[in-house]
Amino acid sequence: MPAEARIFVLPEHFSFSMEGGVKTHWYESASDLARSQIRLQHHTISFLQQGTKELVGPQSSVSLQNDHFVLMRAGHCLMTERISAAQQRYQSQLLFFSNAMLLDFLGKHQIQPGSLSSASPFRVCAYDPYVRHFVDSLRQLSGMEERWQRKVMPAKLEEILLYLLEREGGAFLGGLLHDLAPGTRHLVQVVEYNRLHKLSLQELAFLCHMSLSTFKREFQKHYQTSPSKWFQAQRLEHAALRMRTHSLRPVEVFEDAGYENLSTFIQAFKKHFGQTPRQFQDEQLSF
Repeated sequence: MPAEARIFVLPEHFSFSMEGGVKTHWYESASDLARSQIRLQHHTISFLQQGTKELVGPQSSVSLQNDHFVLMRAGHCLMTERISAAQQRYQSQLLFFSNAMLLDFLGKHQIQPGSLSSASPFRVCAYDPYVRHFVDSLRQLSGMEERWQRKVMPAKLEEILLYLLEREGGAFLGGLLHDLAPGTRHLVQVVEYNRLHKLSLQELAFLCHMSLSTFKREFQKHYQTSPSKWFQAQRLEHAALRMRTHSLRPVEVFEDAGYENLSTFIQAFKKHFGQTPRQFQDEQLSF
């Protein structure tokens, strides 16, 4: 029997936190990526620098050279990346951002989602001098401390979305929102804002103006997992971030992560990350 195809989950594959809802990452490879199954957890802009990219979605496909970049809606797609013949490298500056960040942007600038229309999950755009300068600034941010990135990245996302809205019109934003019904948009805002707050599912359902059973059903439909598993993963990733950036010990974070005792936290951490908190911290110190 053929081996089961590997699914790349992005940005989880890069092992960084999406705390704050927006993150940039410099990606580089010396080999081609054959058509692979990709699950984008968040909307993504791939600012292609070297090589070529091909994307296949449920009802559309695109290809681009390194004189273009692409906006990709969260969801499933097939991706092929080929290295540059001249440079023998594939390079891309990636910008990930959550639905909640996108909805905050629309609300702040009083943009009605219903006025935006586009069914395509991909939007290919040409570079211009402004965008190239923007990408250079992201490259600089990629090497800066996490705490600085968390402060700056929301403003950088707003900058590029405003610029593209003016240059491209609203269709590219409509493509990102195409699969979100109004009720789901509100659920995403409530859930992601409260992901680290200790609210019960009943309380979250109330804030979403839903019954508990409807909330669970819509949550499963959008996040492809149960609320308990999703919130547990969010708390564990936040605990890992605090241990990495603030050098906190597991005994200092397990209660805030929602665990009654240290041993239960260690077991859950190992199941999620594949290593104990001590091993995780030792690995971080080795870099």
